[in-house]
Amino acid sequence: MHEKNPSFLILTAIIAAAGCSVGTTGNETAQKKGTAVEIAPVTIRKTGTGSDITSFQTDVKVYESNNRSPAGSVLKEQYRLSYKLIEGNLFTRIDYPVDANGLARTVLNNPDEIIIFNRNNNIVEYRATMTQEAENSEGEQKTLFSRVVLDDVTKYYSKLAYRITENKTSNIIAVEIPSAQLSDMLIGGDPLKGESIYFDTILEVACGFEYTVVDENNTTINKVATDLFQDVDGIPIKTGTITVASYSYPAKIDTSDRTLPVLTSLDTIPPITNEKLAALKENGAEIFVMDPILGDPGDRDHTITTVESYEAIELNSLADSYFRLSL
Repeated sequence: MHEKNPSFLILTAIIAAAGCSVGTTGNETAQKKGTAVEIAPVTIRKTGTGSDITSFQTDVKVYESNNRSPAGSVLKEQYRLSYKLIEGNLFTRIDYPVDANGLARTVLNNPDEIIIFNRNNNIVEYRATMTQEAENSEGEQKTLFSRVVLDDVTKYYSKLAYRITENKTSNIIAVEIPSAQLSDMLIGGDPLKGESIYFDTILEVACGFEYTVVDENNTTINKVATDLFQDVDGIPIKTGTITVASYSYPAKIDTSDRTLPVLTSLDTIPPITNEKLAALKENGAEIFVMDPILGDPGDRDHTITTVESYEAIELNSLADSYFRLSL
């Protein structure tokens, strides 16, 4: 068996920086695929009048929610994402906020190396050489975002005997990887049981992907990723990603000795006053702070939704020097 990254074995160059959308925000497509998540339109500013998009910068916030938790959507991560094509090569920069120790880390990635350094003093914390990939026979990449020729995509997969279906209602083309090709593939060490790649026929971009694995405990995990886009001068620009991961466990757990009530919503959680909490502590009670589980505690099935939201986007505004470390 061998490890693989989902949905990117083939047509890597075509799928890069692509995604799913109908209209301007992608919410409609996300809802058609079962992800009813609303993301507000993003302000996008483009420098210059050329059609090529050579640099991209945005502030990213990553939110996560669990359908079995009353906590709602929780901010899990945030960073500034920047990338640029320099002489046909992709350079990436990720700036993380200052952490609790006062460190402001930045990750630089280019075809030659990856560097992690502290922005406060430019001290390098990690540096590694990247493995060189084979040169692209189609020539130098000119732009970060573009439409794909869907006829070429479907012809390519048809020759490989992949199952291709088009839903004219949702404007989605689905390319299903044959099960025979999945038999020796792993994701995260778990055998891959199904995988599909999606294309949007309106914006002519790759929509995202879906895959299913079964882990060593026989838990079935289904993950659907949907990219969102907005149109800028006829070019679809990525504005975020919604990922829905569903976990289905083979059996329930025994909760017959459970004394706590079953909770179905926040409204069913009995409140406790600060005075009563203080009295319990004074009497030696042990207080545990935990995120309650909604629904049957013996049923561990749950769904985690991750929303990668882009804020204001700047196009073609970055200098080459921004992606190089000055020591």
